[in-house]
Amino acid sequence: MKLFLKAAIVAITFGCVGNAGPVSAQPDNDQPGNDQVPVFQADNAATVYVCENDMRLEVTFMAIADNSLISVKIPSSRAPEKSRLLLLPLSQSGSGVRYATDLASFHLKGKEATFTSVESAMSDLVKRTGCKQE
Repeated sequence: MKLFLKAAIVAITFGCVGNAGPVSAQPDNDQPGNDQVPVFQADNAATVYVCENDMRLEVTFMAIADNSLISVKIPSSRAPEKSRLLLLPLSQSGSGVRYATDLASFHLKGKEATFTSVESAMSDLVKRTGCKQE
């Protein structure tokens, strides 16, 4: 399952993020029925969050099989014409909804969110910042 999920995330990263609606796969021959099984589902449009320092995040909610995740498009202050795309899986949260990896987290409560990321060779450091849905 982990290998399948990684392959699906790679496929999303290289071109499926812009597609709305489900992408389907044929079920295994061992399973009854000939129906297609939804593999990938994404919202039609990104939700924009305006954060402190006028940073704008474009967040798209999606699912791969039964796993929820989001893509977060972040502008880069190092190269303003470029942006980066993070894929964050659903993570455990005490309250609200949290999507996180070791490098970034997006914690959502109603129309407000908190975004945090760490600095790497490919990205800027974004300390904990408050965001509101546009």
